[in-house]
Amino acid sequence: MPEVTKHVSIAKFLPATLIPDTVLSDDRLERFASATLDVENIRCERTRDGMLRIYPPAPEATRLMVTKIYSELSLWIARTGRYGQPMLRRRFFLEDSVMMCPDVAYIESRSRKKRLNITASILKLCPNFVVEVCSYPRELRPLKDKMLRWIANGIELGWLMVPQEQCVFIYSPGSEPEIVDGEFVVGEGPAEEFFVLLDDVWRLDVYRRYY
Repeated sequence: MPEVTKHVSIAKFLPATLIPDTVLSDDRLERFASATLDVENIRCERTRDGMLRIYPPAPEATRLMVTKIYSELSLWIARTGRYGQPMLRRRFFLEDSVMMCPDVAYIESRSRKKRLNITASILKLCPNFVVEVCSYPRELRPLKDKMLRWIANGIELGWLMVPQEQCVFIYSPGSEPEIVDGEFVVGEGPAEEFFVLLDDVWRLDVYRRYY
């Protein structure tokens, strides 16, 4: 009897692992993500060509920064009496079967009478303002591309926060990204007058990691 050789392949969990997706509807994808992923730590997204992008857990420092920004956004909404809603790592189903999951998002409602359907499990809308936090230098280029995809899908303002360089890339439709590396960053448009003291964010990297 001939000898049978088994070939064992080891798949590494990369920052962005692509998996073919040809059968998952929006509803099935949402159920799959809700049931199998730790939503606060592991994110998944879907590209226009039907590929799933799975992100591994972010470092503790990144989670602290994301939580800080979300808290500041929530306080700003309460302080200004706005009718919008902050969201922490929620999935948004956009056009052309795209599904994206930002670190922090803000959905604006300009009228108290306009109710936002944010309790639905599937959010088929685009946020007005998103924040992404870069965990490692190797993620910066893909995150810049992701910010352009956010703009193409309809956001009005996006912040890409880069602790490694202690700066923020500000994205808005029709203009080149602006780089802010001072003491604070201030929003405009849907996030008008929202500001974050940047040192309060950068110092959350308590171990001052070597990037």
